[in-house]
Order: sequence, then C-alpha cells, then structure tokens
Amino acid sequence: MVLLTMPFLAWAQVRSDVTTTEVHRDANGITLSMTVSFDIPNALQEALQKGVPLSFVVQADLVRQRWYWFDKVVTSNARQYRLSYLPLSRVWRLAIGKPGSAANLALNQNYQELDEALAAIRRIAGWSVFAADELDPNQAYRLNVRFALDATQLPRPFQISIAGEPDWNISFERTLAIEAEKAK
Repeated sequence: MVLLTMPFLAWAQVRSDVTTTEVHRDANGITLSMTVSFDIPNALQEALQKGVPLSFVVQADLVRQRWYWFDKVVTSNARQYRLSYLPLSRVWRLAIGKPGSAANLALNQNYQELDEALAAIRRIAGWSVFAADELDPNQAYRLNVRFALDATQLPRPFQISIAGEPDWNISFERTLAIEAEKAK
C-alpha cells in the first residue's frame, strides 16, 4: 500500500497555484499583478546550493477570439526570474528580465535568505504586459498566463536526469478575460 501511494505524495509536494490575480486595462495598456504560491522541493534547494541556477518564466499571451477559425495570439510577452546562490558571499541573487541570454536580464538583486528571494518571485506586481498601441480599444481579449520552471536553462546533465521527476515540475496556467475599453 505504501509503495502505491508514494507517487501521489511526491506529486502533492510540488503544487503551484495562483492566489490573487489582477488585470487592469487603461489608456496605457494592460497591467498584470498576481501572487503565485509554490514551494521549492529539497531536490531543487540542493541543486541551488551546489551552484545550479534555476530559471522561472512568466509568459503572457494576448488572444483574440474568432468565431470562424482558431483563436489568434495577437502578441506575447515574457519575463524571466533567474535564481542563483553565491556560496562565497552566501547571498541569493535574483535576476529579472527578458528570457534568453544572460545579457537580457535587466535587474539584479541580492537577498540574504532563500525565502526572501522566493517571495520576490512569487509576487508579480504592476507588470506592464502590453502597451496600448498593441491593442484594439473595441476588442475584447483573453490573457493566457503561464508560470513555470524553465528546464531548458538548466545544464544539459540536469535536463536529461530530471525527465519525469515530479520535483522539477513547477508550473501553472491561468486564463483571464479582458473587456473592450469602449464597453466599460
């Protein structure tokens, strides 16, 4: 019996969810604020303390519904959070910016505790996702938001060894409705 319940216990350890979500559409565009709830399993903490940085990506897709065909993705935007541990100074470094190379990371901040750095990742506040020139004011949209641990940014040996491991699967998706500006 114990062996049958073990996979379910491992899966339950790495739950991620959105606790609050706010989307504002105004003359400047669309702004997203949300709070994500997730825990870092021991396997990820050990990897961090051994010098392996973890990358989390928040991706937002602006979708226009069409009755005659599939829904159209109008535009996309993404933000990357790269968390690393510096053992010599015993500091947790969080870099925030566009996904891709390390050169695209714009903001670096240091934290003394892992919980402080995770709190900064969990709370996304006032992210200007899309500018007003990308939007049709008469059109209603859907905003698809995805938050996930980006395994493609890990070193290659980790990418191979974590396949199918539930501890390394931190992700969620949310869909939010955005009304037309004229309808308000």
